[in-house]
Amino acid sequence: MTAPRCDAFRRLLRSVRDFGQRVELLAEQARDLPPDRLLDLLADLTRGAVRRDPASIEAVLAWIVLSVAPGTPLAGRERELFRLAQARNDPLLFTLLQPPFPTVMGEPPPGPVLTARDGRPLTLGERRAAARRGNRFLLDRLLADPDPGVIARLLRNPALTEREAVRIAAWRPGRADVLVEVLRCPRWAVRPAVQFALLRNPALPVALATRLVLLLPFPKLREVARDLEAPLLVRLACRRQLEAIGAHGRPAHA
Repeated sequence: MTAPRCDAFRRLLRSVRDFGQRVELLAEQARDLPPDRLLDLLADLTRGAVRRDPASIEAVLAWIVLSVAPGTPLAGRERELFRLAQARNDPLLFTLLQPPFPTVMGEPPPGPVLTARDGRPLTLGERRAAARRGNRFLLDRLLADPDPGVIARLLRNPALTEREAVRIAAWRPGRADVLVEVLRCPRWAVRPAVQFALLRNPALPVALATRLVLLLPFPKLREVARDLEAPLLVRLACRRQLEAIGAHGRPAHA
């Protein structure tokens, strides 16, 4: 894809205010473009994200959300794109398209489960129904629920605050399927504080965590690269991106 066409796509993206619609615009590109042209577009967008171009950052985030969306058009395509990206030796594309490692969910970690007034543990259906309601007491007690369906409903509850979404994203011990629900929710996926909490949570599949690195501003990259509590592969991705930034010139604001 030529530079003018990439610029035209960014202008189109900026003209759409709803993040869900931006994800769908990128899905159309993923469905319609041949692999080489799609890779050109992704390369341009990742470089733009490193330069802190807002439209490029939104587009990279849209790609990440699209990659975990139910029925994603990326199924099977990302591995093909990754093989092509390897031939280009582009570290930013490598980060964006790195295939996810298999995720073993295992048993839910022990944690508080909502109970009725008589002490009876609520059923899964009752907890999912409670997550849709706006009762502050109920919401606070559901933040650590191990069921992804409960968390998905909780994240879409208008009464949930960003502080609570960050708590869900940062919860230890975490579950990959619960954290993916945070990333699937457009309302919270766009929040930098939520993204930061997710990428530092060792339960998030590493390919998703390293993709979120592409959204970090320069100071946060340095912070995570030195943070021994962050997953090792996330720290390595930060260092790789810092090297890429150095190759393209230090951001003006850094």
